[in-house]
Amino acid sequence: MKQYSQVKHQSLETFVNNLNDLSVELVIDSALRENRKRELNNLIDEALVNHNNTLFMQYSEELIQLEDLQS
Repeated sequence: MKQYSQVKHQSLETFVNNLNDLSVELVIDSALRENRKRELNNLIDEALVNHNNTLFMQYSEELIQLEDLQS
């Protein structure tokens, strides 16, 4: 009985550790995505100022794809 309790405790501990790891990964991923979105917005503005349609389209498409991932 004591062995079963110990195995159950270890399984729960493993589950909680995995959940914590996943939470940290999600927070980091979200922060990286938000940072890239800010960068893309700045690059889009710069492309507009410079009348660079190619870069505008490239950055806009990447921004749309990032926003679609969050939906």
